[in-house]
Amino acid sequence: MERDDAAGMRHAVRNISEALSGMGVEIIDFAGRAYDPGLVPEVIEVRLDDTLSKGRAIIHETISPTVMWRGQIVSRGQVVVKQSPDDTGLGDT
Repeated sequence: MERDDAAGMRHAVRNISEALSGMGVEIIDFAGRAYDPGLVPEVIEVRLDDTLSKGRAIIHETISPTVMWRGQIVSRGQVVVKQSPDDTGLGDT
């Protein structure tokens, strides 16, 4: 039964995404991408991760996605970033 629920949920999310896209709304989830200070989302937490190579930072989790409408930012997302302990630049945010 859980498998059917998950499939139904994926189908609903896909339908909602397609409807929003048709209206010019884009939902952006930055999770898994390399962190770049020029990205739109607000960093709300920085976690040190000694498995990352020196100077590397990734977006670990999206708390709220970035929302764009017709190419304009409607809502900045919020993210959690993981960075190597040797990289001190993000810890100041």
